[in-house]
Amino acid sequence: MEQNPLLSPQQSDNAFKAVSYGKTLQKVILLNYLTFGLYSFYWFYRNWKDFRGKIWLTDGPPPWLFTLGLLVPFLGIYLLYRQFSQINEYIPPEAAAPRTVAPLLLSLLWFSQAPLNRMSARMDWPEPIATLFILVLSTFVLASFQRNLNAYWQYEQPESPLQNRFGWGEKICLGLGFLVWATFLVGVFFLS
Repeated sequence: MEQNPLLSPQQSDNAFKAVSYGKTLQKVILLNYLTFGLYSFYWFYRNWKDFRGKIWLTDGPPPWLFTLGLLVPFLGIYLLYRQFSQINEYIPPEAAAPRTVAPLLLSLLWFSQAPLNRMSARMDWPEPIATLFILVLSTFVLASFQRNLNAYWQYEQPESPLQNRFGWGEKICLGLGFLVWATFLVGVFFLS
């Protein structure tokens, strides 16, 4: 392995072991579906954690506190908007990101899930159809923004391929998601 003359031997070895922060779209979509949308909270947490010190939050609250803030209605909209807009802002033009993502629109779409759920109950939609529609909506929001994140990380880490394997946090989300899916399916097929 050839070493970079500007780096010490240890820094050069670490540069080749760099872990990509980008994730394939298929992975994000699959994880969000398989975890019944729980993965999205982990996804936001990981973004706040990965960007801590890179773009913002060098001396702010820990990323898990921001993730908990998503559960507070108006604060959650602000936090999502802030994350989406700041990442869009820091994507360099040469990164070839599909800048079609509107941060405010995605934030509002994300938080429209609860009102849509209530509205579907009033419209006599079958509950499983309404729930799955909301899951598709949340996955659309994540996938739309993951494209921009991937463009950013491929620009920042050109030697690192996008992640395709599941990490420990993602495996935990999968386990919880399977429990939620099992509960949902039991409710749909056996308790209706």
